[in-house]
Amino acid sequence: MDAAILIATLGMLIFGAFVMRRLDILMKKSTQMQAAETECCDVLLFGTPTIVDPVERDLKSRGLACRRIDGDRMPEHVAFRAVIAASEDDMKNLLLCNQANHISPGAFLTARCSNPPCRTVFIDAHVRPVLTDSPAAYVQEIGGCFHFDRQKN
Repeated sequence: MDAAILIATLGMLIFGAFVMRRLDILMKKSTQMQAAETECCDVLLFGTPTIVDPVERDLKSRGLACRRIDGDRMPEHVAFRAVIAASEDDMKNLLLCNQANHISPGAFLTARCSNPPCRTVFIDAHVRPVLTDSPAAYVQEIGGCFHFDRQKN
């Protein structure tokens, strides 16, 4: 009786190891395919052209790869390190930053806050609020993430 239990247990262990190996191979192939399809950029930009255009020019001049977001949804298969949401609608900015936080939890998030009393809502959502329309303010805010000052060297 003990020998039958021992043989059954060994059989289950071997079968489990075989199944886990197959799952590891499948996951490795899946991850490699996703990595090949993923576009990489440093900063995702969303908002009005009067703010986003100068910010994009400044960040590109500092060697950062930028990508604009059209609409109010995060793009699929994009890896990023920071998000600037600079639309006139605070709720869209917060929604976009929330989506970005779920996709990339360590990303640096900054957004326009048109209503200063709502500043705490942004802070509670782990989003750095920018209370001005000045493009330089966004560059200065994101500068800490990429270790550069507002002034070009």
